[in-house]
Amino acid sequence: MTPKGQELVAAVRALPEKERTEVIETLVDEFDSGEFDADWVAEINRHSDEIEAGLVKGISWADLEKKLLLKCLDNN
Repeated sequence: MTPKGQELVAAVRALPEKERTEVIETLVDEFDSGEFDADWVAEINRHSDEIEAGLVKGISWADLEKKLLLKCLDNN
């Protein structure tokens, strides 16, 4: 990354979380190369909205990993 790019990243990181999110969303929207399936994006947005609204609760990677390992062990 060029020094100018590093400077921009540092400036964005210094913003409040809401503004950082807005900057990221703006750049992603402008960059949209069509790589992502529209249905997949809609599903991810739905899940994100549910989490932000408090309708579902996430779990830590450590807890998920334990559950997956236990499930794999149970299936063997």
